[in-house]
Amino acid sequence: MPGVLAMLALFGTSFAGFGLLPELRSGAHERLLAAPVNRVALLLGRVMRDITVLLCQATVILLLVLPFGLRVSPAGAVAGLLVLLVMGIGLGTLSYMLAMSVKQEFLFPAILQTTTMPLILLSGILLPMDLAPTWLYALSRANPLSHVVDAERALFAGDFGDPSVYIGSGVAVAVAVVALGLGTRLMRRLAA
Repeated sequence: MPGVLAMLALFGTSFAGFGLLPELRSGAHERLLAAPVNRVALLLGRVMRDITVLLCQATVILLLVLPFGLRVSPAGAVAGLLVLLVMGIGLGTLSYMLAMSVKQEFLFPAILQTTTMPLILLSGILLPMDLAPTWLYALSRANPLSHVVDAERALFAGDFGDPSVYIGSGVAVAVAVVALGLGTRLMRRLAA
């Protein structure tokens, strides 16, 4: 279940930039940038909408699988969802930045598929990376999503003291902070 929720967060937020592409093509986004609105608020508003959708979807999935025998620590599930939401903020921001940078509807999916497939395969979403050969496991450690997935598994098991919880949470926060910093700079540069 933690892997499914991590995949939901990855796909739900990284493909969010698709919604911005028609606005970029029609000029609606440029008109918003000319409005007397904080540029960062324009970006954060979109990202928070996507995070709200992610939270609703993840909650529905969790509630649907509970009757089928999922045993999860309630506090761990809440903490796991928080880590996913933080990671989703970073991924959603990066998606919008990519959309604003490429502005081409035929380039956007190609770039996303090129990046998301290796992220999925090297994250341990499908199978724990502990089962992989040593070289593949070492490669997976460079993938930020693999640390978040490890943290999710530990949190859902209720093991708050597991080192992967701290590492995964730190990675999620780092991705969000870096993405928001870069996104803020991009929005201010576009508005100038």
